[in-house]
Amino acid sequence: MGCDIHASIEAKLIEGRDFIMCVARNIKIDRWYELFNVLAGVRGDGNALFEIRGKPNIVSDEVREEFDKWEGDAHTYSWITFRELKKTLPVKYRKEPFYIIMEAYSQKYGFNNVRIVFFFDN
Repeated sequence: MGCDIHASIEAKLIEGRDFIMCVARNIKIDRWYELFNVLAGVRGDGNALFEIRGKPNIVSDEVREEFDKWEGDAHTYSWITFRELKKTLPVKYRKEPFYIIMEAYSQKYGFNNVRIVFFFDN
C-alpha cells in the first residue's frame, strides 16, 4: 500500500493575523518518499528536517474541508512556513511545484506569511 501527501498553501492577508486564505488547494506532490521523510519523517528513517506540528489551530475553510474529508484515514498533520523551507529545504527539492508556488506568494505576502499545510494517507 502506498502513501500520499495532501497539501494546500495558505497565506496571511494582514501581518499579525491568522492564516485565513487558501491560495492553492490540493497541491500535486508526487509519491516521493525521500521528500516525505524530509518534510515529516514519513516513509523514511524518521529524521525529518522539520518539526511535526499537528493540525494548525486556525485554517482556511478549504483546508478544514480537507481535514474533515480524510478524518480517520489521515496521519502526520503538519505545516511549514516558506521562511522555514527557504532556510532548510535542500536545493534538489526546490524545483517542486509546491515550493515554486510558495515562493511566488511569499513575494506578495512575506516569507513568514505563507505556509504549506499537509497530512498523509495510506
